[in-house]
Amino acid sequence: MVYTLLIITGMVTGFLSGLLGVGGGFLMVPVFIVLLPLQFPLEMATLPQVAVATALAATVPATASAVYAQYKRGALPIAWVKRLAPSAAMGAAVGAVAAGLVHGVWVALVFSLYAAYFGLRMLRGAGASRAAVDASASPQLIQRISPRAIGGMIGMFSATAGVGGASLTIPYLLAQRDSIEMRNAVAAGSAVGLSIALVGAFAFALGPTPEIAAMPGLLGLVCWTAAIAVAVPAAFLAPWGVSVSHRLPTQRLKRAFGLVMLLGAVITVWKVFG
Repeated sequence: MVYTLLIITGMVTGFLSGLLGVGGGFLMVPVFIVLLPLQFPLEMATLPQVAVATALAATVPATASAVYAQYKRGALPIAWVKRLAPSAAMGAAVGAVAAGLVHGVWVALVFSLYAAYFGLRMLRGAGASRAAVDASASPQLIQRISPRAIGGMIGMFSATAGVGGASLTIPYLLAQRDSIEMRNAVAAGSAVGLSIALVGAFAFALGPTPEIAAMPGLLGLVCWTAAIAVAVPAAFLAPWGVSVSHRLPTQRLKRAFGLVMLLGAVITVWKVFG
């Protein structure tokens, strides 16, 4: 039953990864926090780290599939990816190592705040015009900061929370003076998210970890059996999401996903702090 639910989660997150450029961690982390204790004897002190690490690992195939689909359509802004992805990867390594060394409650708190903030932001932005989004997301101070510094901050916070980073990358790109289309920003968000997920997952798997009992299916803090159960269907559904994103308006789905993000934050708080 647990793995059936994980496969369904993978299908949903894969489609959303292609459609909205998000890695799916906002949905995966709460699901892992609820389901993994049913399969593995995990303590609450380490459960959030395992959920975050597994979510990063699980997003890699779907995100890679979405990036390739965007590249084939000519929607990937290579120049911006080169500016942001390398420093985002370095930031992800720092964030993953830091998350692996602290109590799981702090990791859960970072994820919950992150998900709640961007859930509200997505609900507000779903009905806004492009000009309104630009105005709300483009303080001039951000435009003055080096893209490499921005990439590093995106990578660090995203790896700590177990998300791909598109939720931070897309508003940053839309705020630039050299205007970039939403679809191109989504494609770049996927590419930056791929660098974060790859490096973050490796850091969680091979880096320093809290005291945790050895158990089958766990590599460092990554539960690879759960990651595979989610990743395989996600990789197959991601290109479909990309195809739909180029044909349909996504405002209603963004609003729905914002609600899902808020629900994920509430579930995480309830499970970890309740």
